[in-house]
Amino acid sequence: MNTERIALLAVTVALLIGGVAAVFAPSIVDAGGLASLLGFAL
Repeated sequence: MNTERIALLAVTVALLIGGVAAVFAPSIVDAGGLASLLGFAL
């Protein structure tokens, strides 16, 4: 696997995670789990 392909894969995964986070953010905030989610992510 070359560096360009790894970088492209990393960007794609990051965008997918960002999209999912944007979709589920309202329900996470309503559940009061945003702080724990951020703590887990960091």
